[in-house]
Amino acid sequence: MSVDPMSGDVDSIRRLAQVLDQRAISVDNAGESISTAASSATSSVWEAASRTAFTAKAQELRTQVGRVSSRIDTVAFALSDYAAKLEQIQSDARTIKAAQLRNDQDIASNTRTLDRLSTADDDQSMTEVVTASALGVAYQTTKLALDRSWNDLVARRQSADAAVVAKLQGDEALGTPPPSASAVDGMSDAAFLAWLASQPADALPRIGLDKAVTDRLGQIRDPKVIADWWNSLGGPDGKGSASTHSDAQQALVDGVPLLLGNLNGVAYWARDKANRTTLESQLKTASGQDVVAYKNIKSSLKKFKGVSLITLQPDHPPLAAVAIGNLDTAQNVTYVVPGMNSDTPNTTVVERAAYDLRRQQRAWTEESTAVVAWLNYKTPGGPPAVLHGDMARAGAERLGDDLAGFNATRGDGKGHLNVVAHSYGTTTSSITLAERDYGVDNWVSAGSAGIEQDIPTAADIHADHVFVAQAPRSIGDDGLLGKKGDGWSWLGQMGSMTRHDPASPSFGGTYLATAGVPRLDDMHGVTTHDPLANSASRPNSYGYFDMDTESLNNMARATTGNFPTR
Repeated sequence: MSVDPMSGDVDSIRRLAQVLDQRAISVDNAGESISTAASSATSSVWEAASRTAFTAKAQELRTQVGRVSSRIDTVAFALSDYAAKLEQIQSDARTIKAAQLRNDQDIASNTRTLDRLSTADDDQSMTEVVTASALGVAYQTTKLALDRSWNDLVARRQSADAAVVAKLQGDEALGTPPPSASAVDGMSDAAFLAWLASQPADALPRIGLDKAVTDRLGQIRDPKVIADWWNSLGGPDGKGSASTHSDAQQALVDGVPLLLGNLNGVAYWARDKANRTTLESQLKTASGQDVVAYKNIKSSLKKFKGVSLITLQPDHPPLAAVAIGNLDTAQNVTYVVPGMNSDTPNTTVVERAAYDLRRQQRAWTEESTAVVAWLNYKTPGGPPAVLHGDMARAGAERLGDDLAGFNATRGDGKGHLNVVAHSYGTTTSSITLAERDYGVDNWVSAGSAGIEQDIPTAADIHADHVFVAQAPRSIGDDGLLGKKGDGWSWLGQMGSMTRHDPASPSFGGTYLATAGVPRLDDMHGVTTHDPLANSASRPNSYGYFDMDTESLNNMARATTGNFPTR
């Protein structure tokens, strides 16, 4: 592709180079200050054993700071050198362009002269014709020479551009080169993870972007391998916490946030920190509806206390999971799996349902609780997709990965584990729990869009207890054509042709009443298929997860061991 030798703002490039040059000096001065502090920490002024650890860490940090300073200096020099070359190229380009313009004018003038002399037949005119023709040949020769000079200049510009790009992308600017795919593929899981943790903190950002590394990490399917590795990095603090963890763990959180944030087996405090970094990065580059999704996710993190972003998968729209409560320590954990139209542009809706459930749970248990608003799968937007099982099967695999990750992260002290699903989420989560035992204590189906027929009974769900909440069926929500109730779940059950109703006695689940208790203001009945419906504009509407409903109260009882089972 041809380039314009005239393009580019030399002054801006030169100013940036100067700023970076000063930045390199400042960083290097900071490194010298670290060295001075370490040198001052002699045994005569610091007798504690921690002095040795401090001086060792200071020396390590000084080395890293020196590498960073060197890289900034490399970039500054590359840009300064490029600016000088570009300035000369642009000067030469202006000279060639001016010469081409003059030569084109001479050619035009000479052509007019030949046209005028073409009708003359006297000797003087013939002499002028010969002279003009000779000039024409000279002008054309000059034109060819100037064109060659321009093409040579274009080549010089392309060479200068390529050279500066090579320097900016080279090891001296970016640091340690990432490994080749063949190198990491040949490592065992343990060796690969050990290698990753051993990389200098300042080298991790580049390594984390390398496809060979991300692909190799994705090949580790057992989250317990990840959990054991992560816990080993914490030393005496094990998996660590937001306030107490090792330098090695912090380096990975800072250096490879996109890798760490979704890595099952890593402590959730670390995933939250990593995903918040990724969120800010994505907000700067996202476009269209993805911006809405990322902003909604960010808003969800400020809505309630104790919220963490345990999953953030860039996609269109992005996928996410938001936990309310400490997922690393809670004695009772519930994953809320939503149904159709539940994507990250609606994160705060699903989060509110999770918050309501946790709030109601705390009325029934003294255990610490955490509830996850799980939006880590693509849900159907409505018919006809909601009548098919493709998205449910894909989501079931992702849910299984996350439940296995939870078990690995928490280990033997995981406490009670529950899955509460709504609408199409019941289709999804039932597949997950039918395929494998994840140690789930209670599975709750609310307003089910139907369970696949190859899961015939509650006994086929790997959960200690299976509960089913189903509002009275109606034609349309909020009693559009008659009695109030759930106007959508039965359509999913019947329209799919491959599912059945988990609320039927033959399925064998424990039924949770949802119709409400007359004259009790905190026991309203469900009037719609929605998870949430009650608002100032809909004061008489209630979804399955609205506060002051019999449905929510019974789901809270079921997930805290306070509801009689069959």
